[in-house]
Amino acid sequence: MNTDFVSAVKFSNLWEGKAHLLDKSGHAPFWDSSDRFTPIFARFLASVDQT
Repeated sequence: MNTDFVSAVKFSNLWEGKAHLLDKSGHAPFWDSSDRFTPIFARFLASVDQT
């Protein structure tokens, strides 16, 4: 995947205003990169809980 392209795409409704890419992570980042995925997911859940 061309991550430079994905990072450059501008969408007004992306959570935190950006794409969250985890380098060297596979299809299931919650499984193979949980140390990096969990903090991002926790922030997402906290932001949803505030609405």
